[in-house]
Amino acid sequence: MQYFVIAVLIIISLAIGIYLWLTMRQINDLLKQLEFLMQHESRMQLTTSFSNKSILKITTLINSQMKDMADLRIHLKKEKVTSEDTIAGLSHDIRTPLTSLDGYLQLLKNTDDPVKQQSYLAIMQERVESLRKILDELFIYAKLQQADYQLELETININETLTQNIFMFYEDFKRHNIEPEISFEKENVMIQANANALERVLQNVLRNVLLHGAGDLKISLNLIKAGEDEEYESKLSLSFSNRMRPDSMLCTEQVFDKFYKGDSSRQNSSTGLGLAIAKNLTEKMNGKLYVEAEDNIFVLQIQFPLK
Repeated sequence: MQYFVIAVLIIISLAIGIYLWLTMRQINDLLKQLEFLMQHESRMQLTTSFSNKSILKITTLINSQMKDMADLRIHLKKEKVTSEDTIAGLSHDIRTPLTSLDGYLQLLKNTDDPVKQQSYLAIMQERVESLRKILDELFIYAKLQQADYQLELETININETLTQNIFMFYEDFKRHNIEPEISFEKENVMIQANANALERVLQNVLRNVLLHGAGDLKISLNLIKAGEDEEYESKLSLSFSNRMRPDSMLCTEQVFDKFYKGDSSRQNSSTGLGLAIAKNLTEKMNGKLYVEAEDNIFVLQIQFPLK
């Protein structure tokens, strides 16, 4: 009986020893895999053939963390490239009017012709305004990125605000041979919004139409009935529809991205922040901004809840 107990203890000790040896071997193998993957920044994952619950759990957790780290590295690399492109683009956008100003300032100094002086001053004023718009958009966009930035809302007649802003662009539409087709389903629709923010949203949208549109602009204001399970009884839908230019390189998936211009080769004073600002401001006023394109028709839709 004594020998039997000893034999059992020996077998148990051997089993425990083998189990511990297999465990340590698996841990060392995982360490080697981990060192290799970290040195080579590989997206491969750790593997284990040892069915120990603790080791399997640790392996799963490490793989999850490594995946997150790999995704973060890719995101940071993309952000780095985007930031470098953004800085280069903004430097060009700001440097262009400044260089032009300097050139016309030299011309102004070297002429006594009053006609030329007035012409140079008018061009310089235009360049200053272009630079002011760029800096203004950068300032607004920076403010919108602050989590605690809030807008004070009030009751606003969207019909009146839209009409006033369309009239502001009358000369621009005329110069581009665009005659907007305006349709209001209902007059005097009231929404909760911020007057200054709403005007900027509408103006940025209309500037986008002038920049990328080729005509056939249709502006419509409609009311959408909501379902029984929705918070609001109905919604206001403000739609801007127009043909895109034949050479347009506008990508609907990117139009709300910061600093996206659609066609970087087109010479204009745009920072590529117009629609990004419009979307952020709309959301700050509890609204939504959508965009879609079909058969070369670009449609931008703004929705506001009606309580």
